Amino acid sequence: MPPYRTALKGTYEESVWEHLAGTTSAPFAVGEHRQIAVKVIDDRGNELLVVKSLN
Repeated sequence: MPPYRTALKGTYEESVWEHLAGTTSAPFAVGEHRQIAVKVIDDRGNELLVVKSLN
């Protein structure tokens, strides 16, 4: 059985978190508006969201 952790009254599989905690994006197709959103959450739960144009 894979390792699970409990957070915010829920559980998640450790391997999923490892993928999301990286610094490299997974490949994606550029959308109609040619923008990306980057969201960063630090260890304390503070969030920062920035939208950037790909033009």
